[in-house]
Amino acid sequence: MFDQIAYRYDMINHILSLGTDRIWRRKAAGMLARYQPDTILDVACGTADSTIAIHHATGSSKITGIDISEEMLQIGQKKVLMKQLSGKITLTNCRAEQICFADSSFDAAAVLFGIRNFQDRDQALHEMHRVLKPQGVLLIVEFSLPRSRLVNILYKSYFLHILPVIGGFLSGNVNAYRYFVQSVREFPEPFRFCGQLENHGFTIQTSRQLTFGIAWIYLVKKMGSIDSRTCLCFKHKILFSHHLR
Repeated sequence: MFDQIAYRYDMINHILSLGTDRIWRRKAAGMLARYQPDTILDVACGTADSTIAIHHATGSSKITGIDISEEMLQIGQKKVLMKQLSGKITLTNCRAEQICFADSSFDAAAVLFGIRNFQDRDQALHEMHRVLKPQGVLLIVEFSLPRSRLVNILYKSYFLHILPVIGGFLSGNVNAYRYFVQSVREFPEPFRFCGQLENHGFTIQTSRQLTFGIAWIYLVKKMGSIDSRTCLCFKHKILFSHHLR
């Protein structure tokens, strides 16, 4: 499916988000930069927009992007070459559920708008934990549905009825954007996803919403030192008390 829509993937993302996706990537990459990672793994890197944003924010010269879509990677490779970053960014065909690198290989990892697509999310989180060094940082950005009732009503009207039509028309693949809507709706609510991260050996450093909760940033650290300021979960609410840095 991603191979089929790869050639217009970036353009459609920018149109459907009104350019907000670029802002989200820069913001998330800037948060990762505070930890000054040297070696970084970008999981589900797609066409390398996130990989390049992470490079610009962190200054890292050792970034590896992995994805299962060859077409996406080919487009990403063209971007890397065009921006003369081939000595700093490497793109590889690899599954998130079976990451092709040794234990403790990276200072940081990132998944920007890809984790909801994993066939086995638990296995992918296990793998990312495995390849991170002790105290390594994992950055995740993923779509969600707004919590505000008014925003939720307005957004759902766009999300359920307009977005699939525009995305399907521009890409020529209506099913891909129907899948997109369904994958966002089925992704765990933020407090549940925080719990899933903790179950896989991560401690929550930061969890915050972007643009009224349309997307969320999760910044977590591989278990080592547990801070009391974690993601506090209450039935269907979330209490934020973080910002460690």
